[in-house]
Amino acid sequence: MSNKLIKEWFVEMPWGKVAMISWGESSKPPILMVHGYLDTAATFSRLLELLPDTHYYVSFDFPGHGKSDHVLPPGGPLVTMTFMTEVVRRVVDHMGWETFTYMGHSMAFFAGIFYHHAFPGRIKRMINLDPEPPTGNQYYLNYDYIESWFMYHHQSYYDNYHKMDDKLYTYEEAIAAMMNARSLTREQTELLLARCLVPANNGLYRMTFQSCMRRITGSGLPEYTLSCAIATDPPPVLNINATTNTHNNPITVEFSRNLMKKFSEPSKVHRTVYVEGKHDVHITNPDRLVPYIIEFLNRDTTAKSKL
Repeated sequence: MSNKLIKEWFVEMPWGKVAMISWGESSKPPILMVHGYLDTAATFSRLLELLPDTHYYVSFDFPGHGKSDHVLPPGGPLVTMTFMTEVVRRVVDHMGWETFTYMGHSMAFFAGIFYHHAFPGRIKRMINLDPEPPTGNQYYLNYDYIESWFMYHHQSYYDNYHKMDDKLYTYEEAIAAMMNARSLTREQTELLLARCLVPANNGLYRMTFQSCMRRITGSGLPEYTLSCAIATDPPPVLNINATTNTHNNPITVEFSRNLMKKFSEPSKVHRTVYVEGKHDVHITNPDRLVPYIIEFLNRDTTAKSKL
């Protein structure tokens, strides 16, 4: 296990502070590690214990997550996936990077893809951790599910948003809630909660996740446009998927895999692998991902042969 230098700081954004964290020496090649839905930078902690000291690893908590400030007033408009790309843009500009490697879990796949197309050439490699579930969720706006999509993202949200932010837990209730939701051990859960559980009053706690972040709207793009975004001039890509897809039904899984195949068709430096585990396999079994990541980082991506 490596002993990487850890540093934490905050960056001022137009809406408030974004909490930053880094591991390693800033003189080394940078990797931006971007967490997914209702998560924090702590999601990468166990993986980082096994990754080599050859890179400078930087992560952050999205607004309304972890230690970052909330982004909107209660009951304000919902945020979109493209807003997450704007956060990535500002973080990269803060770091002063011309190029970098992008590693994203789940929802962060779209933030990376949109950034790549808005600022081509900046992401020199992309590592996507279980990108199939959020890609599959785009199905609902493409195929006759607009009613349920609207009810979930708008009607239900505005009817109940105040309950989301006001919920309090005992420490054990918070542990149990996250363990059940994400199929984690107590040790893994406590690692994640350390960044998003804060004291409230009377010995109770609250999660720092902002209610609007529980209903982040997807890209809103039709399948054709998503295909173009995914398939047009991608950087060298490594997709690491979990074998147990717990987030989608069979229809959305098929929709997702058909879209993700488009990564490999135009690219000679693309690889897709499956590792045994669920959506949080990078937390539960990071050792299963590390060999693929190291091989990808060490590979000459100018090679003409397929991975």
